[in-house]
Amino acid sequence: MSATTMTARNPLTEASFSFQHTREFLNSGEQAIVNCSHACSVMIMDDENLKDFIAGHKFHYYGGYYKALPARISAPSSGHWNIVLHMGGSKAAITFTMSFKKRPSAA
Repeated sequence: MSATTMTARNPLTEASFSFQHTREFLNSGEQAIVNCSHACSVMIMDDENLKDFIAGHKFHYYGGYYKALPARISAPSSGHWNIVLHMGGSKAAITFTMSFKKRPSAA
């Protein structure tokens, strides 16, 4: 899965920071799986909350800060979900993967 580097605004410092992002359709209970070379924040959120995150406003997400990886976050409902990985402003060089555990399609 290919991720895109995007930027968001830190509401406390007004500075911007980079994060990795991908968008995927997940059915309820399917998982986003993120592995990273460093501890990091991994979140899944809908489109409206992604817009708020980027703008530095309050937003709702599933996930959190992970020291032990991979992070496995289940979609709470079916729909398009934004998967976000960020280092909290750290400039560390990271390697990461984003994948998905989906149920087989009914034939």
